[in-house]
Amino acid sequence: MIDTILNVVYDTDTEQAFGIRESDCAPTDPEWYRETLYRNASGYWFIAGEGGSRSRFAVEEATRGRTGSAGIIPLGQSQAMHWLAETGNVSALRDRFMHEKDYLQSEYDLKL
Repeated sequence: MIDTILNVVYDTDTEQAFGIRESDCAPTDPEWYRETLYRNASGYWFIAGEGGSRSRFAVEEATRGRTGSAGIIPLGQSQAMHWLAETGNVSALRDRFMHEKDYLQSEYDLKL
């Protein structure tokens, strides 16, 4: 998947992936989603994924209303750090966010 948002290119085929998160519900559920966190060569973080009509990937269609879709969502550094902490990706946190070690250990009880 590739997209350009505000002159930044986000390409899932060429960027490094940092993990996958999928909801606990079935893919037929409107709240289902699957997403992967990436960081591009310029240092921009983003999520690429897909989901149902009540997920963050839903789109509004004129004739059908809200429907499931796929897409790319840019993230800030703080959002990426929280995503990694919530998914327990300790090695990526060590590599990219060691300066936040005390916060991550107290907030998420992670052993960095």
